[in-house]
Amino acid sequence: STNFYVANTLPGPTNFVGATYTGTSNNGSNVGAQGIAFTTTQSNISITSVDIPFTGTGSFNIQIKDVTNTTVIANFTTASVTGSGTIPVTVPLNLTVVNPGSYLLIVNAVLGSIGSLGYSTGFFPYSGLAGTFNVTSGYWFGPTTDNMYLFNIGVNDNCEGLRTAVLATINPPPVFTSLTPPAGPSRTICGGSTVN
Repeated sequence: STNFYVANTLPGPTNFVGATYTGTSNNGSNVGAQGIAFTTTQSNISITSVDIPFTGTGSFNIQIKDVTNTTVIANFTTASVTGSGTIPVTVPLNLTVVNPGSYLLIVNAVLGSIGSLGYSTGFFPYSGLAGTFNVTSGYWFGPTTDNMYLFNIGVNDNCEGLRTAVLATINPPPVFTSLTPPAGPSRTICGGSTVN
């Protein structure tokens, strides 16, 4: 018998990181190269929500991408939401940053009648989760001081709960007798083969 240990992974408290929308500027429904740049020094960070100022009704496709805006790391399409312009709407997300590093959070596409996506000047960096998650700039075809569309990002780290010992008993395999080939010293049983 051997002791093994098991634990649940539990989400930590949500931190809200990033700029607060303060502007009236909008960029229509232009998407694909607009969002924010961020870094994390911790694995398994969950991005649970963003505030987006917009008009109309529809869904957002939001992606975590590499810093060149070419490789998709994670992808999520939101439920349908309705915006009223200069008052940002909190949009639930379900994205996970598995590995520490530098990334972009990009509004890749909009569905429905979404328009007037808002942006305003940011004062970077913004830090959360005890400094392990940082919004470093806006992104508009490259780093910018304009915070593009995504404000007040909800993030949490996934913490391991208490470990509990579990006793595992490993029983020896049962004794068997083969009919074909006959039992004897030259008999070999290989993985994936059968013996009658």
